[in-house]
Amino acid sequence: MVRVFSCILIVALLQSCCYRGLKSSYGFPRKDISKKVLLKQGSIDGVDTKHLYVEKYILTNIGKKINVLKENGSSFLKFYPSGKVSSFPLVNTTEYNELIPNYQFKKSDFDPRKSFMGYYYLKEGAINMLGVHFAECNARNIPSKITVKGDTLFVRSRKYGQQNLGTKVYVKSDIPVGFLEGWEPDW
Repeated sequence: MVRVFSCILIVALLQSCCYRGLKSSYGFPRKDISKKVLLKQGSIDGVDTKHLYVEKYILTNIGKKINVLKENGSSFLKFYPSGKVSSFPLVNTTEYNELIPNYQFKKSDFDPRKSFMGYYYLKEGAINMLGVHFAECNARNIPSKITVKGDTLFVRSRKYGQQNLGTKVYVKSDIPVGFLEGWEPDW
């Protein structure tokens, strides 16, 4: 009897810790965001809605520069005029996050259903972004502040739990603009 009860308890605990909310057809989380963030404000000066931004490196809090392109593959941001943003994680990697050498990007790589969802907006004159990502078996809102310098975006995540995620540096990508046409976010 104790063994049966223990098995039921373990199964219940395992099921309760996994994200069961809305997901895209590719398994990325879709979550309602506070209505005060969802301002229909169109594009924001400095953020190019016609191009992708590729993550080049991360600046840590201790001044260390981590070259993410060589270590992890390419992650991209795509901003839409509607105030929405897609975060495409590790596009040129295998399902085991192994880098694919000489990868040729395809239009289907940038389908918004294959991305984490987010919104960007102006608040007190600064560009802010609110992204939804998996964290500890659930979907969490991760707020960030964006600084634009030319064709470079510095995305500083605010404190999340006990850790600070550092500053991710994105530069405008040379991915063909045709790869981005015809897509609309599904959230």
